[in-house]
Amino acid sequence: MRNDMVALAALPVVLAIMGRMKPEGFAASGILPVLKPIFEHADGEVLLALARHLSVFYTLMPSDAHGSVLVPLMLRAFDSNNTRAQEETLKALQKLAPDMPYQLLRD
Repeated sequence: MRNDMVALAALPVVLAIMGRMKPEGFAASGILPVLKPIFEHADGEVLLALARHLSVFYTLMPSDAHGSVLVPLMLRAFDSNNTRAQEETLKALQKLAPDMPYQLLRD
């Protein structure tokens, strides 16, 4: 996914597929390596779309990816000027925080 327009167009399809997966299937599917660059450079509407689905990503990703992929994404959303992405990230964090290990939140 080379640019934001392509990522934004493909993301609903990827999310629909992910919604039907179990964590084992997600790990075996090879989706994470494809999504990782999008997580690292997300901005604008793509960042908002990712923030809206943080709980799906948290559920499906292996625990080692939480700290290396999801936490930086949340920090990017908080640091952005996109107030909608900030709000969505706060909503997701409120739901996810009880399940997240303390060490993950602290680091």
